Amino acid sequence: MSKIGKVLGEVPVGLIGAVDNDQPAFMGPSYKDNEILLLPEGVRAATLPALIERLTLHEHRDAMFIDTFMLTFKSFATPDEVLDLLIQRFFIQPPDGLSDAQFNLWAEKKQKVVQLRVINILTIMLKDGVLEKEDMHVLARFKEFAKIAHEELGAAAQPLVNIVERARSGSDAKTPFNYSSPDLPPPPQVPKNLKKFKLLDLDPIELARQLTIIEGRLFFRLRLMDCLQRAKEQSSTQNIKEVITTQNGISDWVVESILHPEDPKRRAIVLRHFIQIAEQCRSLQNFSSMTAIVAGINSPAIRRLKRTWDLLTVRFTTLFDSLEKSLEEAKNFNTYKAFMSKITPPAVPFLGVYLTALTFNQDGAKDNIPGKDPNGPMLINFQKRHKAAEVLREIKRYQQMPYNLTPVPQVIALIEDSIKLLQFDRDKAWALSMEREPREREEEKVQRLLQDSGFV
Repeated sequence: MSKIGKVLGEVPVGLIGAVDNDQPAFMGPSYKDNEILLLPEGVRAATLPALIERLTLHEHRDAMFIDTFMLTFKSFATPDEVLDLLIQRFFIQPPDGLSDAQFNLWAEKKQKVVQLRVINILTIMLKDGVLEKEDMHVLARFKEFAKIAHEELGAAAQPLVNIVERARSGSDAKTPFNYSSPDLPPPPQVPKNLKKFKLLDLDPIELARQLTIIEGRLFFRLRLMDCLQRAKEQSSTQNIKEVITTQNGISDWVVESILHPEDPKRRAIVLRHFIQIAEQCRSLQNFSSMTAIVAGINSPAIRRLKRTWDLLTVRFTTLFDSLEKSLEEAKNFNTYKAFMSKITPPAVPFLGVYLTALTFNQDGAKDNIPGKDPNGPMLINFQKRHKAAEVLREIKRYQQMPYNLTPVPQVIALIEDSIKLLQFDRDKAWALSMEREPREREEEKVQRLLQDSGFV
């Protein structure tokens, strides 16, 4: 059995395809004209074999195309299918009828370059975390192929051999959220007695830091395929569920904490405290917690508490207005998006913006489209994947730079326990809000304002 047969089980037939008029036919692509749709900016759609060929073109290397493919291929193929086709591509066969000179040109300028491209792509798949835990069954095949490639190419295949061994040993595991930084983290600002403290005992800065640690860990654990899968199937993986549950929990915690005091002055103090926490979250570029806090404060049960809001100074109402404007949900988060495009990580973005964009992209275009030949094969809509990859790259960008903060277990426990122990829903929150500040008749409102002003 041939070397390729050892890996694939059979020898693939060499593909001979469309001719590029600028080069000899035998140096052109193997895919047929009805297997790909090209735009000036790149591939619009193609069959999977044609996409694999574009990944490993001998003429040039398209880094953006490669990155898009790596980020999205699991939405239209399995790692096994991609590996099969890459191995086939490595053992590319020359067209029939070449002269000795033509064969030498083909072998030197096409075959050798294609083989090196295949090695590079397989290395990227392992090095960049493209393969995840459930994909590790293919490592045995990677190892077998790397051995054969090393026999063919010698030292040129050594990087693949090395990274396969590291992947098999688990030494290429993803860096944890708490990484080692050359700089000391800021010292925590906590009460002297950490055995007994309440929400208002904690500095807004430290609460924001601990929220950032909690939400940052969840965000850092997110897999990009989790986001793609949710957009396609409208069902959340465990990682996304944890992010959403935590965000909703923070919002509900804000509502419950503000409604808990019976005295309007105490409610105003708690409300002011959360506005300060949200501002500190914004300073830390933790937009996930900031959004959750703003959502809680903006809930109907809190927004209607006029007596409470009236006790805030202009400074805090203005500050809250600026927090709202930085989100501008009604304008499709345009202000937020523009701001995010300019910041430097670390940051914990608001995941909802990305999930919405991915869902819009998923629903707005078909996964597969017809090619030039209506009777030909359906093509993978790669332009759709390119748009999805733009969103995934932004998520990935923020996952690559963790925060340098010190966890305070007692504060983290307070936050997490407060979220877990919540025992009311929106209806209960509304009922409690009505109890705290019943609707007033106009004459009752005038009487209250006079009393609050000391005139009565």
